[in-house]
Amino acid sequence: MDRNNAKLDRLLSKPIPHLDWADIISLVPDGTMMELGVLYGESFRQICHFAQPRKVYGFDWWRGLPEDWGFEGSAATGDMGGVPPACPQNGEFIIGLVEDTLPGFVDNHPPAAFVHFDMDLYSSTATALECIKFQSGAILAFDEIENHVRNMNHEQKAFREWLIKTDWDFDLIGSRHPESWVIRLC
Repeated sequence: MDRNNAKLDRLLSKPIPHLDWADIISLVPDGTMMELGVLYGESFRQICHFAQPRKVYGFDWWRGLPEDWGFEGSAATGDMGGVPPACPQNGEFIIGLVEDTLPGFVDNHPPAAFVHFDMDLYSSTATALECIKFQSGAILAFDEIENHVRNMNHEQKAFREWLIKTDWDFDLIGSRHPESWVIRLC
């Protein structure tokens, strides 16, 4: 096992503090802020609220998951016919699949200071982790990464594979709910 995954396992063996969006956003350094997987926009609105006046970019295609997420019919979950929810004033939606929209976005924006990963799927999460340029101190919030086999086979698998390939060190600083992790890159 590589050193980063061994470190992650040690950190997971200890109690993880609960953080709400206000706590998390207060830790974000200057730089690009993103949510990947906006769906109905509940967390996006909260992130935008606590980030004001900073701009937050929300990525989704609003046509459900592009593949099943570990249970039959999950691909149709959240299909809004391509129509996004109302966008907060300091938000901006980037419409499309991350593999189509994120590379061009990353090329034209400063490194990421904050990313909320809420795409559920291994393929989307792995693509995003490989594509995004992070800055030191960046906060990564994973929404479905723990406490369920489908989470471990998707977001967690993508993150653990990325840890093997990356030179980033990290701290596990908290959790918003029992299925989430909040990570600081250092």
